[in-house]
Amino acid sequence: MWRCNEFTVTKSVLSGVSLQCSESLPVRTLSIAPGQCRPPRVLGRPKHKEVHLEWDVPPSESGCEVSEYSVEMTEPEDVASEVYHGPELECTVGNLLPGTMYRFRVRALNDGGYGPYSDVSEMTTAAGPPGQCRAPCVSFTPDGCVLVSWEVSQTQYRLEWGEDEESLELIYHGTDPGFAIRDLLPAAQYCCRLQAVNQAGAGPYSELVLCQTPASAPDPVSTLCVLEEEPPNAYPDSPSVCLVLNWEEPCNNGSEILAYNIDLGDTSITVGNTTTHILKDLLPETTYR
Repeated sequence: MWRCNEFTVTKSVLSGVSLQCSESLPVRTLSIAPGQCRPPRVLGRPKHKEVHLEWDVPPSESGCEVSEYSVEMTEPEDVASEVYHGPELECTVGNLLPGTMYRFRVRALNDGGYGPYSDVSEMTTAAGPPGQCRAPCVSFTPDGCVLVSWEVSQTQYRLEWGEDEESLELIYHGTDPGFAIRDLLPAAQYCCRLQAVNQAGAGPYSELVLCQTPASAPDPVSTLCVLEEEPPNAYPDSPSVCLVLNWEEPCNNGSEILAYNIDLGDTSITVGNTTTHILKDLLPETTYR
């Protein structure tokens, strides 16, 4: 092996009685490559997408200074690549996968070339937040509830619900694969989105899901009255044997009203979509309910 030493070679010339020396000629022997580095180690805790590595200066028999270090990383598929090249004793390796094991080794460079690689250090990145959830499924139950369901693969889920994106509010946070929502308006537009959560944090929200609740039966008729003062030509029958009923159309809850049922004592009368009806052939001076 060659050491990193310098020598000066001189040449003596005999001329007469005097001894003269030629000019000096520096000669330098080849350097020895650095020794093997110790395996790199993690500085602090691994993150879910990066690790911070550090290492020590390797031993050297020649005394020549190390000029650079090269760090090699092997991925789970056994693909090796250089992830750092420079003079520092530490580096940060990014763009890693969460919860994945990687192998690292380091070598040093001086004037004599590269030394041998260190032994391998195995390091596992921390778990990261979940990815984006699939959009939840929305279904309607016979009792008028909305059931929002999803596939379970993470620790917890957050469900937001509202009439539009600006009004979304958190209505569920837990581990169940679904949640039932009650007391909603009929024939109304709603939207929801889902978010998965684990120990590392919350993932991105799912795509927004839009839905419309089904129509329901109309509200009860709230105002019903008997028209007592009507023009004679409008209703020619005697007011002693007929009654003119009038009412306000109630909320139809998302579906057009087709007919009304009028209960007159034990008799039920069905009329079309109108707000006025004449009851005929009644008995004079008789009370009806």
